[in-house]
Amino acid sequence: MTKDTRPRQKSATARTSAAQGAPVLERGTRVHVWRDETRFPSKGTWPGYRGRIGTVVSIMGSRTGSRTGREYGVAFSRGKQPKMDAWFQPYELVQIEP
Repeated sequence: MTKDTRPRQKSATARTSAAQGAPVLERGTRVHVWRDETRFPSKGTWPGYRGRIGTVVSIMGSRTGSRTGREYGVAFSRGKQPKMDAWFQPYELVQIEP
């Protein structure tokens, strides 16, 4: 059995989506890219994002109406106008405590 290295979520203020059990993130939230690779095996370009820290800059979809659910655009660069680098599902992101 492998040790769970997932960073701890901010428990007091992190709201969760009842449908997915994942945090509902806001724009500007700092996140750590992580997912349970026993449940969701990595493939394609995903391993390049593993362990990176970024900021949510865009939100697409709704909690209930979208076929794929909610997705978050994350920027890994810092600056006044960060550019979105990749889209992630809620279960792939962990909110970082400020």
